[in-house]
This record gives sequence, C-alpha cells and structure tokens, in this order.
Amino acid sequence: MRDNMVIGLITSIIEGVTENDSLAVGEAMRRLRSEDIQSDDLKKLLNAVLELTQKQNEASEFILNLSRGELDSDPPRHNQFISPFKELHSNLRHLVWQVGQFAAGDYNRKVEFSGAFTESFQQLSHSLNEKEGIQKALRERETLYRVTLNASPDGIILTDLEGNVTMASPSAIKILACTEGECIGNKKIYSFVVPDDWDRLKLNTDKLIHGGKPQINEYSGMRADGSFFDIEITGDLIKDENGNPSGVVYDMRDITDRNRTEIKLQESEQRYRLLVENANEGILVAQGEKLKFVNPMMLQISGYTMDEILSSPFIEFVHKDDHHKVVGNYIKRLNSEYVDARYQFRVLTKNQGIKWVEVSGASIDWDGKPATFNFMTDITERKIAEQEIAYKNEELMNLNAEKDKLFSIIAHDLRSPFSSFMSYTEMMVEHLYNMSIQEIQEMAVEMKKSAFNLYNLLENLLEWSRMQSGLTSFVHSPFLLKPKISESMALLLQAASKKEIEISYQIPENLIVDADANMLNSIVRNLASNAIKFSNKGCAICINARPLNSDFVEISICDTGIGMSKDLIGKLFKLTKETGRMGTEGEASTGLGLLLCKGFIEKHGGQIWAESEEGKGTIFYFTLPSGQLSE
Repeated sequence: MRDNMVIGLITSIIEGVTENDSLAVGEAMRRLRSEDIQSDDLKKLLNAVLELTQKQNEASEFILNLSRGELDSDPPRHNQFISPFKELHSNLRHLVWQVGQFAAGDYNRKVEFSGAFTESFQQLSHSLNEKEGIQKALRERETLYRVTLNASPDGIILTDLEGNVTMASPSAIKILACTEGECIGNKKIYSFVVPDDWDRLKLNTDKLIHGGKPQINEYSGMRADGSFFDIEITGDLIKDENGNPSGVVYDMRDITDRNRTEIKLQESEQRYRLLVENANEGILVAQGEKLKFVNPMMLQISGYTMDEILSSPFIEFVHKDDHHKVVGNYIKRLNSEYVDARYQFRVLTKNQGIKWVEVSGASIDWDGKPATFNFMTDITERKIAEQEIAYKNEELMNLNAEKDKLFSIIAHDLRSPFSSFMSYTEMMVEHLYNMSIQEIQEMAVEMKKSAFNLYNLLENLLEWSRMQSGLTSFVHSPFLLKPKISESMALLLQAASKKEIEISYQIPENLIVDADANMLNSIVRNLASNAIKFSNKGCAICINARPLNSDFVEISICDTGIGMSKDLIGKLFKLTKETGRMGTEGEASTGLGLLLCKGFIEKHGGQIWAESEEGKGTIFYFTLPSGQLSE
C-alpha cells in the first residue's frame, strides 16, 4: 500500500476519534493493516494512533460510567484523557461513602473532599451531629421520664388548665383504682377527691396557675370503686416554650397508712405520757453530768422544780457519802458493764432533807448520745420501817437478854443466898442446944449478911422490873444535891465502917439538881455500894460534884479499890455481858445495879461512864440536869 494512502487512512482515524465518529474510525481501521505498511515511521505513527484511540475509548467508557453513577471501577491508569475526572471520581466516591455514614447515623467521620464539598459537608456533619445529640438527650430524658414514672410510688397526673387529665402514671392508676382509659380523657382532677374537698383543690390549683408557690395539701381521696382514702397532693405548673402556663402536673401520695401510723403513734405517745406523768416511780434520763428528762414524780421526790433539777449536775442531789457508789454505777451502766439490778442511796431534797431511794435502770441512746434511763422509787418509809424493825429486834434481843439475866439471877444469885440462909437456920434448929454462944453469934452474923444481900438483890430486882415495865414514876424537882447524897449514904456507913473505909465529899453547898429524889437515892446507893464492895480495908471513897455547864451537873464516886480491866469496863452497862464478880470480902455482885443506874440516869437525859485501872481504883461519873430553887 502506498504511503500516501496509509497517511490518508491514519488521518481519517484521527479525525474520527476527534469527532467521536466511531463508524469512520472503524472503516479506516478495517482498510488499514500494519502488514501493508512498508515504512517503519508510518508503522510507529499507526501504533501511536491506535494507542491514542484505545485510551480515548477507555476514557469515554469511564466518563460514561461516571455519568451513570457507576463508581465501583477505578479509572484506567496512565490515561491522560481522564485525568480531569479522577478528582471528581474520588470526590463522588467519598460523597457516596459519607452519605452512607450519615444514613447509618455516624456524623463524626472527618470529611476530606477537595473543592467546595468539604466545607458544605463539614457544616452538614456538624448540624447532623448536633441534631443527633439533641435527639439522644431527648430519648434519654424520655426514657428517664418513663422509668421515673413507672418506678415512682407516687402517682403522677398531667392535666390541662381546665383540670382534664391528659396523662396518668401506673402508680396513679393503682392509687386511684381505675384503668388508663377511665382516667385519661374522661376525668377531671377534682373527681379524685370527695365533693367536700373540690372547692379547696380548685382554689389551690387556681392559686398555682396565677403565680402561687407549690404546696403540699391533704385531702380525702375517692377511688373509682367508691372507697375513700387519705391523699396528699402537690401541684406545679407546666409551661410552654414562651413561659406561659399550659397545664398542671400533680404528685399524688396515698397517706392512709401513714396517717394511721401517726394516729397510733400519737395514741402511743399519749399513753406513754400518761404512764410517765402518773407513774408512782420517779423516771429520769441522765446524760453527761446532768439530767435530760424527769417526770413529775421525780420532782415530787426531790422537791425541786423542773428548771432547777435540769440545770444542775445530778451529783449535787446525791448525799456526799453515796457519791462514789452513784457515779461508779452510772459509768458502769454507760459502758454496759454489770451493775446490780437495783441499788439504794440517799438523795438531798430542796428543803435540806434526806430521802432514801432505790434505783434500777438501763443504758440507752438519747439524741444520738449514750445515756441511762432510770426508775427511782422513794423507799424512805420502808427504810424507816426497817430501822424501826431493827430497833424493835434489838429491843427484843435486850428483853430476851434481860429475861435470861433475870432467870440467871433467880437461878443462881438469888438461890445461893437463900441456900446459905436456909443451911444456917437448919443448923440452928438441929444443933442450937449444942452450940456455944460464940458459934451462934458467928452464924447469926453470916445469916445477917445473907439477909442483907438478899434484901439488896430483891430491892434491885424490884426496881429494875418496875422500870422495865414502865411502872416507875418519874417525878423530878429541884433540890440541893449535898444533903440528898448524905441522906442516901446513911445506910452504907455501917458497911464502910466495917471495912474501915473513909468517905468524904467535895460537893458545893449551893449546888442544885433537878431530879427524881428516889432515883438519885438508888443511883448513889448502888454506885457507893459497889465502891465499898470492891475496896479493901483502909481504902477511901470520895463523892464529888461540880457544875458541868449551865444545863448539867457532873457527879463522880471515886474509890481506891481493886479497879477493873479495860475488857471489864467495856462490858459494863450491858445486860448480855457477864460483869458480876465477888467483892473483896466475898460480897455478891450481879451487875444489875449498874443497869438500874444507867436507866435512871438516862431518864433524866444524862449519861454515865467509868474510868478505872486495875489495882488503882475506879471512878464512876454521871450527869444530871441542873436546877434552881424557886423563891
């Protein structure tokens, strides 16, 4: 084929490609074959034209697919015809991907388009992201709202401004005993209370709509089944986006059980107050150093007012000798340690008196702090009774001892002189004619001595028994002491003279006592007789007296006889103790005379005591009231 023809066909191919005439290109390609071309340059030109044609076809196909929206295939490589469409293809594919992400709800992918797409899609992504956040918050709030409504034990009801119910929570439906259909759209809020409370609920709602503050109010509720209950209702306004009232939300609470509980608590508290205020025991709560609560009986026991007893440390009301016991038990009880269930101590009353109380208690919490709760019983009368019983028991013991002593005297001291006297009389009856005058005289002396001892013993027994029986009369009057003592000693002078005992007096001539003369005679006679009895021959006895003070006179009888041990002195004036002993010449002694002296002296309000030392003598002291002779 000639070169000119080849060049012409190649030119036709180029023109067809340029003009997008595929038929012309196809016809030129059919007529032109590379083996018909002899020139190497023309062959190279033909190959370049064919390569260009191929790339043109590839570009045309890619652009056609791009125009159809077929973006799955990638653009041909090394094709200079489609390079302007590569960026468009990439942006379109990214656009499709981003739209897919948006459709899936993912608005956080970074947009990296070239050109104007980037800013637009970034704004769109930001806007969609904000919208999604708002929708998510709304969904969460709605979920929380529904969960709260379903979980709340309180009933929630929404109404419009006319009171028509637009929404009711499950709890509200349960409280009102109605179905959702019965509550919503068919009821007004006022229908859930008794007719007597309609006006009050309407008034409270109107106040709320016109700017009033939400308040909690109690009403008598009425359920759909006609039953009544106590209900607590709180209302609040619902406002639109412009802040205008659009409805009311009501919070309802069934308080029937609470009111019943409160009534029971009030009744229980009333009973408690009645019990505490009318209790026969003092009730108190101690915390720290003070009392935090006392009942009326505690005030009655102590004599203090409520303010006085609560404002001072409680230890101030306790007798000082019982402080250690009370504080120790209080601390032990606070520490939950063992304390006697009941213990006794003395309290000081407002009028400076003393009362015995018995306390029991337990540890408690009072206002969140440790305290003790105590019951206090006034046992003063019981204590007095116990002391009286103890005194009576002591008296009974003394009486029994006196009885035993009396029996002892009768059985021994009284029988012994009688036995001796009877023995002498029997001897005289049987042997009188065979006895000398001297023997008779000696027996007569012994019989006289026995008779004298019997007389003294019987006289003391008589006086003592009369005193114990309350038959001894006590008639006191003022008189000079010295003459009366001298008169009492007259009967003892012979016994003293026989033992060569000197008796002296140191008594002021004008000293006056106010006493019973017969009792004084018995006192002096018994004490002086003992002094003579327990003195050896040649000893001395001195009777002294002096004014002790303006009220009493002290009288003492002092001897220089055999004296007494400290142990024996401690037994004097006690009927239960054995104090009898023989005199220096065998004189009998029972100790009854000293008891008689003690009883007589105490009737005068005086005292008696002794001082002695073995081998050095004894001094008996006693006191009698002083007196004054009337002119």
